[in-house]
Amino acid sequence: MRPDERARLVREESDTYLESIAQQQEWKGDEPALQLLLMPSTLSCKLPQYSCEPEFLDPLHCRPCFQYFPPGGEEEHLRESHDPPLTRAEYRRLVLRQTLSEWPQAIPPQVLRSRLAVFKSELCDAHYAEKPRASCCRLKSPSKLFEVSFPSPATDKVTSGTHRCTRY
Repeated sequence: MRPDERARLVREESDTYLESIAQQQEWKGDEPALQLLLMPSTLSCKLPQYSCEPEFLDPLHCRPCFQYFPPGGEEEHLRESHDPPLTRAEYRRLVLRQTLSEWPQAIPPQVLRSRLAVFKSELCDAHYAEKPRASCCRLKSPSKLFEVSFPSPATDKVTSGTHRCTRY
């Protein structure tokens, strides 16, 4: 590839990136005060209830419809599967406001299973393998392990050293 072609390609990629950031960081100063304050929703519709059984539900699911979307496919799902189509900001606002209006809620077994599936997927050797860093060429792990204490459920006072997790 010629240097002028490479420079043009880098310029195009840079312009595309800067345009995407400009949309995320646009602030004019004339927006209403407390625009990000979330108040409970006054809509009569409720979010669908999670199952009372620990049935599998993919962690990457849409809260209003429980449909799975692939990593990075949230915006496409919101645009194609909802009527009217939702933006990511509208989706977030809808879910958070509706959750606030239904607060407090018990955490259903299906949500626990979904969160445990995410936790399990993160516990893999790849996340703890030591790799050389580009800046200093020292071997470093991208994730850190910490020693934690888990007190017995019958314990009234938490003391350090009651139960130790195993370091890998």
